[in-house]
Amino acid sequence: MDTTSPQLHRVDVEDKDTARAFSDILQSFLPYSLTVLGLLHNGDLNPANGRRNLQVWTSFPFQPGVPPPALFSAITYSRWQEEVWVQFFCSAEILQNPPTKDEEQHVTSFVHEFVRAVKTENAVVQGVDCAAVLARKPGGNGVNIGSLNNRWVDCLSPTSKPLENVYVKFVYRPDFDGEIPEWRTSEGEWEVTDVRESDLEFMNSRATFPRTREFLVGRLPYSVCIRRKGDDGPPVAWEMIYPDGGAGMLHVEEEFRGAGLARKCVAALSAKMAGMFREGAAGKYPRVRWEMTDVNVGNKAGLRLAGTRRGWKQTWLCHWMVIQ
Repeated sequence: MDTTSPQLHRVDVEDKDTARAFSDILQSFLPYSLTVLGLLHNGDLNPANGRRNLQVWTSFPFQPGVPPPALFSAITYSRWQEEVWVQFFCSAEILQNPPTKDEEQHVTSFVHEFVRAVKTENAVVQGVDCAAVLARKPGGNGVNIGSLNNRWVDCLSPTSKPLENVYVKFVYRPDFDGEIPEWRTSEGEWEVTDVRESDLEFMNSRATFPRTREFLVGRLPYSVCIRRKGDDGPPVAWEMIYPDGGAGMLHVEEEFRGAGLARKCVAALSAKMAGMFREGAAGKYPRVRWEMTDVNVGNKAGLRLAGTRRGWKQTWLCHWMVIQ
């Protein structure tokens, strides 16, 4: 194991006070900071299995109560059963002007430090399953960074393999007039209800990117589905929230499309998460009250649907890139 110390500074997010102080900083950079903040609010920092599920590193030595530098970055490693994710945020993402050379140099240096640390199993990334991170893509010689802001694609491209798929990230701040509507509803022949564990194999068979059963079981509280009234069979439509706070797996069975079921799922899941947020409001950071989803630029129906979600919206391009 390499023991030299790169400029990666671990943030002890398992300590609640530290996690909240770090969240305070990221709140100032919403919505762009959701790639990291979403994990802090929607992830499981203290899993029952005792395995650390979320780790965070910054480009500066973070201390609660001490302001960060104007330009800083954060990178996260999260593991949910057998799935590993790496995500990144830089404070310059809130700026509207093109990135400066200093910003690009800062980002490339920090990202490459993390990649080198993973490849050499540096002590600073102790607890990271480095082999699993590198094995996410064929060849096993790079780190796949998810939902990377388009701002950094050019400066990282010389040492990366951008995937063919480009996404539009939609972020929302939903608003409800008065009380949050009950998400479990019944209308006509349809019933909006919970996803059951017995539904997961069927749902996974319809997924573009199938997930492990263990992963899906952990997301049951963050899921909704639609069934025919009185039908105990599999659902005809569904959606869930991933550990990073992003909505995913939205699907409607082909023979039921065109009936507005996708919009019903989206509205129901939004209401369900809003209720969970309100129930936990006694704590300072129960769940981040934002919603987001990445939609492939070629998915015209998905783009139209994402544009119909309620509340304030913002969008930008993002990529999934393998950094070597």
